[in-house]
Amino acid sequence: MKKMIAILIALTMVFALASCGGGKEESVTVSFDTDGGNAIEAQVIAKGGAVVKPETPKKSGYIFDKWTLNGSEYDFGAAVNEDITLKAVWIDPNSNSQSQSGSGGNGESGGSSTVENGIYFTVDSVYIDYNAGEVFNAANVLRFKNDAVADKTITWTSSDPEMISVDANGIITPYRVGYAIVHANDAYDYQATLFVYAYGKSVSVYCAGRDLREDGLTIKAGNQEELSVIENTYTKDDQSSRVYITDTCSFIGDSHFKWVPVTEYYARFQVASDTPAGDYYVHFRNADGSVSSWAIKVTVE
Repeated sequence: MKKMIAILIALTMVFALASCGGGKEESVTVSFDTDGGNAIEAQVIAKGGAVVKPETPKKSGYIFDKWTLNGSEYDFGAAVNEDITLKAVWIDPNSNSQSQSGSGGNGESGGSSTVENGIYFTVDSVYIDYNAGEVFNAANVLRFKNDAVADKTITWTSSDPEMISVDANGIITPYRVGYAIVHANDAYDYQATLFVYAYGKSVSVYCAGRDLREDGLTIKAGNQEELSVIENTYTKDDQSSRVYITDTCSFIGDSHFKWVPVTEYYARFQVASDTPAGDYYVHFRNADGSVSSWAIKVTVE
């Protein structure tokens, strides 16, 4: 009998310990190696969650390019299941401001032609006023070293098209403040590089590390999501800042939606259980009463 009681006590203790440990949420740490730039605070997030993209780091004499993990560009929408360190990649504008990476290198022809081929921009960088709705035609500052070249086809790309895009004609359009690198490539594999800065203020809305201005939000009727609203400021002298304004925002949208600020860092976006399925568009109202010109697409399932 005593042996049976001892076994029961032991089993009870095992179950009690298991139940105590089961309720603890696992967390992981995301660190940032700026490779000589300013320090950026590590983020501790729930295991399986996504890290919020930090403010753009700064390094004297260099321009920030991207964050990488194990040598590959990092996807900030990816789930993080272990401790990781993201490393900053920088560009030296003195060596890459006019990058011609064609077959001959440095804009030189690899063949026997005596005519120098290649392309270049007449300026190293441009500044665009985001709040004024400005765009910029990069084709106006692109030149061919050999104006008699047979094929003048140009392919345009942006390092961050969700922030600053460039279309097939070289028209650059900013969607948020910040900067991107625009490349022009000709038909002979020569390349020219232009640094583009969009200055002013813009707002981003995040859910689990994803910017909803890019992806939109899909949610089931009766559910809720935790969202963060961040105001980004970028000035002409390359001074950037990010400020949470979640608790000072409201929104203009369907009456089935509810915005409940919890802290300055996050709010609960709630969808009533009787909300019809479909696509809705939500505009945010700032503390000063102004209304965002952009809208978040909310898909209710």
